[in-house]
Amino acid sequence: MAGWQLELLRDKQISKVMNQRTKYDKIAKSKDSIIIAKDKRIKELEEENKKIK
Repeated sequence: MAGWQLELLRDKQISKVMNQRTKYDKIAKSKDSIIIAKDKRIKELEEENKKIK
């Protein structure tokens, strides 16, 4: 293989890894947002429950 071909393959692999990390970061941020919203809703329901009792 020529040097330029190796460099091209290396660049493709690096790009693939970076894309996977970006996708993971987006998923992690989405999960964090969902957890925060869930915790907020639980807190609201607990307060409502205290008022009812």
